[in-house]
Amino acid sequence: MEKNEVQEFPNEVYEYAGNLMFEQKKDNDETRRLLMERGLAAEDADRVIAELRAQWRRDEIKAGNKNMLYGALWFAGGAAVTIGSYMAAEDGGRYVLAWGAVIFGAIQFLKGLSQRL
Repeated sequence: MEKNEVQEFPNEVYEYAGNLMFEQKKDNDETRRLLMERGLAAEDADRVIAELRAQWRRDEIKAGNKNMLYGALWFAGGAAVTIGSYMAAEDGGRYVLAWGAVIFGAIQFLKGLSQRL
C-alpha cells in the first residue's frame, strides 16, 4: 500500500461517518454498525464516533459564541441609536427607534445562547 493510500483511509472513514451522523441523521448505534460493516473494529468505530461528536460540539460552541457576540453588538448598536436620537430630539421632536437592530440582535444572541447549551 502506498503512503497516500494509508493517509487517505482515515479521512474517508471520518467523511463517511460524518455523512452518516450529520447528513443522514443516523444514531450512534447505526453508525457503528455501518462502520463495522466497512471493516472497522468496534473500538475504532466507537473512537471515530466519539471524536466526531466532540468536534461537532466544539464547532457548535464556537458558532454560539460568534452569534452571541454579533447579537449583542446589533442589540447594543440599535439601543445606542435609539437612546442617542431620543436624547438629541427636542421636546416633542422626532427620534429614531431602531427596533429592527434591537430585535435582530436579541434573536441572534438567544440563538447563540441555545447553541452553547
